[in-house]
Amino acid sequence: MVLEKECQRVPAGQCSPGEEIKEEKNFQDKKFKLLSLKMRRDFRRVYAKGQKKYTADLIIYTLFNYSKQTRVGISVSKKVGCAVERNRARRIIKEAFRILKLDISMDIVVVAKPSILGKKMQNIYDELLILKNKNNLGKHAS
Repeated sequence: MVLEKECQRVPAGQCSPGEEIKEEKNFQDKKFKLLSLKMRRDFRRVYAKGQKKYTADLIIYTLFNYSKQTRVGISVSKKVGCAVERNRARRIIKEAFRILKLDISMDIVVVAKPSILGKKMQNIYDELLILKNKNNLGKHAS
């Protein structure tokens, strides 16, 4: 309470560090929400009808949908490693997609290869960005 009263008397931008952080969070863009594929039938539909693209560490299946939202499913097999390593791979892939911010109506299934171990999120993001630009991922085929 005391800090809030003192902060109100001080001109804007000169508050305590905690107050500045709260102000910055209010002005940030909306957090991009990544929708995920969860049902087995959705994964199978994308595998069967979707296009297959390869990168050094990922296999990506894409299929346009009519829901006007991008949904991402991530598959990491036991070949990649123990549960800790598989979960880390999932987190890295999710973060790369979150930063990429695809705004199309597409279902995407990402299969991680064992070579993903030891990679940084920036490497995976770069692979997805190259794939997006090279193969027109993120644009409807006319």
